[in-house]
Amino acid sequence: MARIIVAISTVLCSLLAAEACQFPAFMHTNNTQRDWRGRIKEQHTEITLQLTVEGNTLRSTATDSSANSFAWVCLQQQAKDRFMVAHEESGQQGTRYTCVEFVQRSDNVVQIRSATVSKRMSNGLCTDSAMNLDPWLLIDKTHVASDEQVCALEGGFSIRIYDKLYQQGVCDGYHGETRLESECMRGEGLFFYFRQQSCVPDSLYMYFTQRTICLANWQEGPYTFMLLRHDMMPQYMWLMRFPTVLTGQSFTAYLFKDLVADVDSPVTSSQNYLRLDMVRDSVRPVSSLCVDDYEVCSVWREPCTSGSQMALTCSRTCGLCNATRPNVCAFPTDWQGTWYDGNRLESPAMTADSSTLTMHGQVEERFYCVDWDTTPTSSDKTTHDQMLVAEFHNGCKPRYTCAQIAQHSNNVMRLKMSQTLRWPFTSSIDEPIDCTHFTYDHERTFLDSKYRSKNARILLAKDEASAVSCQIPDAMRNFVATFKDGTECMGSTVQETADGNSMQVVLSDQCSAASQLPSTLFSCMESVRTQYKDLVVVVQATNTAEDKLFCWVFPRRPRSVFYLLAGNECNEAVRRRIRNSRLDPLVTFSKRRLRDSNEESESPPEEGHLPEINPPSNTDPSDLRTKPPPVPANRTEDDLEAVDGDGVNPAPYVVLATVLIFALFQIPCICKTSS
Repeated sequence: MARIIVAISTVLCSLLAAEACQFPAFMHTNNTQRDWRGRIKEQHTEITLQLTVEGNTLRSTATDSSANSFAWVCLQQQAKDRFMVAHEESGQQGTRYTCVEFVQRSDNVVQIRSATVSKRMSNGLCTDSAMNLDPWLLIDKTHVASDEQVCALEGGFSIRIYDKLYQQGVCDGYHGETRLESECMRGEGLFFYFRQQSCVPDSLYMYFTQRTICLANWQEGPYTFMLLRHDMMPQYMWLMRFPTVLTGQSFTAYLFKDLVADVDSPVTSSQNYLRLDMVRDSVRPVSSLCVDDYEVCSVWREPCTSGSQMALTCSRTCGLCNATRPNVCAFPTDWQGTWYDGNRLESPAMTADSSTLTMHGQVEERFYCVDWDTTPTSSDKTTHDQMLVAEFHNGCKPRYTCAQIAQHSNNVMRLKMSQTLRWPFTSSIDEPIDCTHFTYDHERTFLDSKYRSKNARILLAKDEASAVSCQIPDAMRNFVATFKDGTECMGSTVQETADGNSMQVVLSDQCSAASQLPSTLFSCMESVRTQYKDLVVVVQATNTAEDKLFCWVFPRRPRSVFYLLAGNECNEAVRRRIRNSRLDPLVTFSKRRLRDSNEESESPPEEGHLPEINPPSNTDPSDLRTKPPPVPANRTEDDLEAVDGDGVNPAPYVVLATVLIFALFQIPCICKTSS
């Protein structure tokens, strides 16, 4: 009888504990969009297990015979991250117990550590010695593909590939046949460079130039693991393993096609992997850019007549470069010095000397001035495209970038940088090697890419800056100042100071939003006209603690409205973005009545008084008034800028066309009535 009472008491205690015991919240699938999958094979194309977790119950459902379905019921939380569970599966005789731990590799990647299933519930099941790590990953299929991280491996390597499944090497006849580069530019991910498509191993879902994105990094034992996905087709994934401590220039890595984090040597959990014998490449300084990129350049008899791509690859052998081409050039003296970002003047954004340019941000990037061929200068002679090259000391090959810099004064520089390209970036040996091959679009692969964008950003030479003539219209009186929160201040005035180098804002005494104005006095750093003849004045607040730039925009039309904006919004797209309601100015000044005759002097000054911010050289002025094409809903802000026009408002023409069509339909009716 005593034994029965003890047994009943044990069961009741277990049931009460189970009610209180809950699996970690990050594992729950009820009331969330979590979708945990396990035993994932063949580059994430075959999934064997699906897990559901709700409160104290975890159920694992097998989709084929290679795994078993089971369920766990949480009984006790033994430690912060370990749980005593009841184990249930088909055909089981009696109750079984185990201890489990959910090891997070990222927000969406988990491994399970567990003890061997036992007939007895014992605290010993939760000891380190009793628990083993399951090498198979669990991933949240819903969210894992968007969980981008910086890859743990950095540098450039020549690799020789051995396919374990097919028991053969792949394109390993010459040094440089296949390369791997990882995080050469921070945030760009890991690239596989196969010399040609035939060198891509059979059944590997990659192109011969394949960028992969890191979704998770972690260390286990002596190894570091990286979960990778295809950059264009995120349904394909791989797991890479390499030694955490790299003691020399060569090491062996593994690329698993099954998502299994095996720490054995040799690998025991799967045969479906590629062995990568990796050798870090030697440093290529900026003074030695003229080199052949492939060992066969010195082996083949006629590499220069084997197609343009091979001739570009063998640039030195084929005479495309020499001791003087390319050459390290010098930056204009106006570029040299320390420049500060208009939105954050506390610390330098860019420093330049005679031949090097350094961008300061999350990661410091250093570039050298280099010329292959001279890029044509823009028609206004104030905008200049300069090719830059970054050298690396970790095996990465040099990367080329172009900087487009516009200067209308010594105080202010407008800067944007192109995407980054590897050599060769031309398709023929007859093409000029200059900045015409680069595009200035938002570089989504970089973590710190605010200068790699379609629109230029303003930099200020703060240490040497001096105020310039503002050249704004005469005193702008009796305007309504509308702030971002909708507050309006009547009777506002904007005018130049006596010396003409500053702007003063006067708000009415009843203005409740006066504190929202960043300053009432602004020192003018630059005054220019845009391609649409709008007047843009870059200013620095002088009686406030905010150490940043702002800009005033005085549209050519209508003349009854002008704007105050943050300096980082002051670019060639500002008018379009305001008009299309994608940019909300800090303050909008507008007229609510017809101007009096004595206010006619409020029109902008003559255009000839100011320099212009010209459109890009590849813009046809006749295109500026054409109707923009329809824009897909999933376009980004930068994509939308590409299709914005500055055309005429189509609404009046639509109304006129409607009236004409209606009139044509009425003619038969009028004729019939008259007859």
